[in-house]
Amino acid sequence: MMEWILSACVLTAAVIGLRYALGGRIDPRLQYALWALVLVRLLIPVNFGWAPFSVGTSVPVSPGEEGQGLPTLSLDQGLTLLWLVGMAAVALWFAGSNLRFARQLRRSRQPVEVAGTRRPVYVTQAVESPCLFGLARPAIYLPPKILEDPEALRYAVAHETTHFRHGDPIWALLRGVCVALHWYNPLVWWGAVLSRRDGESACDEATIRTLGEAERGAYAR
Repeated sequence: MMEWILSACVLTAAVIGLRYALGGRIDPRLQYALWALVLVRLLIPVNFGWAPFSVGTSVPVSPGEEGQGLPTLSLDQGLTLLWLVGMAAVALWFAGSNLRFARQLRRSRQPVEVAGTRRPVYVTQAVESPCLFGLARPAIYLPPKILEDPEALRYAVAHETTHFRHGDPIWALLRGVCVALHWYNPLVWWGAVLSRRDGESACDEATIRTLGEAERGAYAR
């Protein structure tokens, strides 16, 4: 367990440091792909070596504590319980937030016909900017004001369609799982924020490649 935690910290810190060191000098899609290494390490608690140290075994038992028939909680067990409680709390918070948002979308959405996409498109007051939401059947949600600008509408739908092609709803779910598992680690929270930003940059770059380089300026505006 301890090796998993430490190796996850080291790898997350390394990718964060590399991200800032490169300063956007590599392809955004490659920069986003680096987070897959962190994702695997955070999700898979596999030890690559044998660690003889254990928190529980490092705490001596005082004479007289044994054989009294009283239930005792070792430090290992206490930390594990704390981890489980924190993980459950963060997971419930994420699940509750998403369920509440999904309910808001269902109550307020209106379907919109948009040429050039196979994804369901809705307009809703529940969002301030375009987004792709849903796992089983992701849909594109747009704020009403964007319908007033056909060019912005086309670019927004193209951007969210690229998110769908990249499987970003799944990546977002896995990112949430990582944060829940490692809720005690500020590096993981920081990495989650940065990886989401890198996902947006990678999506922008891929969308421009689909639209054509001639539209880069208009898309950026």
